[in-house]
Formats: sequence, C-alpha cells, structure tokens
Amino acid sequence: MKAIQYQEKINQTWLLGEWQYLPDSRLLKKGNIEQRLSQQLNQVLLLLIKRAPQVVTRQQFLDVIWSNKFVNEDALSRSIAELRKLLGDSASEARYIKTIPKKGYQLVQLIEPVKTRNNRRFKTVLMTLMAVLLLMSAYWLNRKDPTVNLLQEAVANASRVTALPGMEKQSILSHDGQSLIYVKDTPLNSQIIIESVADAKKKELNYQDIDCHHRCWCLS
Repeated sequence: MKAIQYQEKINQTWLLGEWQYLPDSRLLKKGNIEQRLSQQLNQVLLLLIKRAPQVVTRQQFLDVIWSNKFVNEDALSRSIAELRKLLGDSASEARYIKTIPKKGYQLVQLIEPVKTRNNRRFKTVLMTLMAVLLLMSAYWLNRKDPTVNLLQEAVANASRVTALPGMEKQSILSHDGQSLIYVKDTPLNSQIIIESVADAKKKELNYQDIDCHHRCWCLS
C-alpha cells in the first residue's frame, strides 16, 4: 500500500475494504448501510488515510486534530474505538486500524480511489474484449469455404491419366466417369483414344475406322 502523496487526493471517494468513504460528506457506506462520522472522527480517519501505510503517532494526532484544545491521549483512544466500532473492526483482530504499542495507530486496510478501481475495471474489460476479437479474427481467417477445401483436396489427390508421346487434346470424360476419350496427334496420323480410368486400358481408333453416326460413340 503506497503512501498518499497529495492532500487534494483526500477529498475524493475512497474504497476502504468493504466500505466507501466520502470525506466531504463524512460518510461511510456499505451497501444500504450509511454511517455518518462526527467532525472529529472524520479528521482521525482522514489523517490515517493521508499517512497510510505509515504509523501515525499519538502526538501527531494530538497536534493535528486537538491542536487548540487541552486533552490527553484518552480522547484519541476513544475516537479510535468509535471508528473501529463503525467499521466493524476490533483491536485484537485489526482489519482496518492497528494499534502499534507505544507509538500510535496504522491503517492496515488497502485503500484506493474509486476512480482508480473503475479505471482498472474498464481496462480489464477492454483487454478481454480485445482478446475475444483477436480470437474471432484468427478463427475467421483460418476458416475456409467448404468448396475451396474440396477443390484443394481434389488438386492434391489428382493423378496424371495419360503420358503418351505426341499431343493429347480434346479430352472428354464419360458421364459415368469410367472412360476418358481424347485425340492423340502424332507426326503420322491422329487417333482417338478410349482409356479406362480404372485400369488405364486403352483402345485406339483411327478416324477412318469411326462411324460418326453409330450409337456406340455416345458416352452416356
């Protein structure tokens, strides 16, 4: 817990454990519970916050809060006891105000301005949203269209059907996918090749052997 450096920071709302402390209104709030402090108790608590986490000596309390009054240390002890009662604290199990024997008192509860807590929550929410957006972006970037996947798989698994000398062109696949027909040009002639996709068996036909009106050339 860092010491508070500036007096102007005292005049804002503070989170003190389970309590919200409003110095200007002299209020301690916890849910629906509100405890209004006397002027003297408010000054005592303010001094503890201002010096936290340092120990505030008894003499420092007397000099700051009872500077123009003739009182003994019993007034300070009573004020500390009242503050502890309002906070739900105790001397034996101090969660807020600890007695330092022969020295004074120390605020041991973590304190922070409400604005700081809200800023930290905002930053946490913002970082969480950014992480979610990054994860969603990565998901969509890596997500591929099913059609693209099928095409990529087909290309990866494709194998060469023919590897004959000469120029092969005008290939047609039969409707049942069992035969491939293409024209093979060689320096001597041109042939029509009917090749089985399953076992690569070929049947070669010359143009003069083909009856273009015969139904056998229908690949349905």
